[in-house]
Amino acid sequence: MTGLLFCDHRNLLPEGLPIHTPPISDRYWEEGYEVVVADDGGRYVVAHWLHENGALDRFDIVH
Repeated sequence: MTGLLFCDHRNLLPEGLPIHTPPISDRYWEEGYEVVVADDGGRYVVAHWLHENGALDRFDIVH
């Protein structure tokens, strides 16, 4: 999964940094949010999907 990182509780990376996760092994809904689990155990909360903006391409090549 590729996206922009926000609210990293470890404070290791800057806000808004583009990231690419390891392969996704699971996903579930918790309290209205979609949570994806990467193969390495990392968990990511999906706050917004790019296509919801009507975007036509990947975020890293949209101008």
